[in-house]
Amino acid sequence: MMIDSIDKKEALRYLGINGKPDDNTKTLIDICERELLKSASPKFLFRIFEISDISENGIRLCDCNLILTGKAIARHLTGCKKAVLMCATLGGGADALIRKMQITDMARAVITDALASAFIEQVCDYAEGEIKKSAIGFSLTDRFSPGYDDLPIELQKDFLLLLDAQKKIGLCATDNMLLTPRKSVTAIIGLSEGKRDSVSRCDNCNLKASCQYRKDNVYCGK
Repeated sequence: MMIDSIDKKEALRYLGINGKPDDNTKTLIDICERELLKSASPKFLFRIFEISDISENGIRLCDCNLILTGKAIARHLTGCKKAVLMCATLGGGADALIRKMQITDMARAVITDALASAFIEQVCDYAEGEIKKSAIGFSLTDRFSPGYDDLPIELQKDFLLLLDAQKKIGLCATDNMLLTPRKSVTAIIGLSEGKRDSVSRCDNCNLKASCQYRKDNVYCGK
């Protein structure tokens, strides 16, 4: 996987900057981007499972013991025949760079953190592209992560174990279910046959009513 530039517009959104940054900020962002691209080692994994049962309280997948509990994930995967478990990470180098900057230069640390957040989203988007190649004839739902709505975050460890993520890409979860390396993502994507109506991620977000980005006419939903 080759990503040679980071979505600076998305990074600016994480920084709370609307419009164009001033010249000094732009220069600093460019410097931080170069350092992050050198330090990060983006990787991802995914597996596709048949869905054996969908009830209003959760999802059962074939050929594994992982049960996706909660009404929200059941709604999200309604109409889907399969579910994809995916994870992605920027690797430990990105975390180490941010920690170093937090000691030596806090402004660069904040910018690098925002760039890393944008970067991991790009890795996830790249992974989705690879999933589409493996699921011809299916439409993909948006990503839905453990800990969102009523899908338990306690799924993290079993989720990663099922993907063999620690061995393959160095991704694991702490006892508090935090992902490590920190700039990492786990997510579930549904696969439905034929065309699926597009739904904005904003429509499924608990913060929709109070979201400052929406008030400023800036959207993270796609």
